[in-house]
Amino acid sequence: MGKTVLPDALPGVVALRRELQTMRGRLLMNRRGMNELSDDLAASAGVSEYIPEQCTGKVTDAIDSLSQAITLLHAIQSGMEMHDIRETQG
Repeated sequence: MGKTVLPDALPGVVALRRELQTMRGRLLMNRRGMNELSDDLAASAGVSEYIPEQCTGKVTDAIDSLSQAITLLHAIQSGMEMHDIRETQG
């Protein structure tokens, strides 16, 4: 069997997954901050909401998309690691 590129690509997959996890964490913090800011501003202005739900909904959609990408990359990473183990043992 010929040499595969999987071991060479694995560090890139791991790095990308970690970067996406970092971005997802930042978005979670930003969404929390937006919600707190909206509540404070709404209370000050005497309105029910200051930042429309559509805005926070878009952030939530982005977080969900990042979560799906992270899950996919984790599955790819696991498959690559299993392939690498089989190649070195077999």
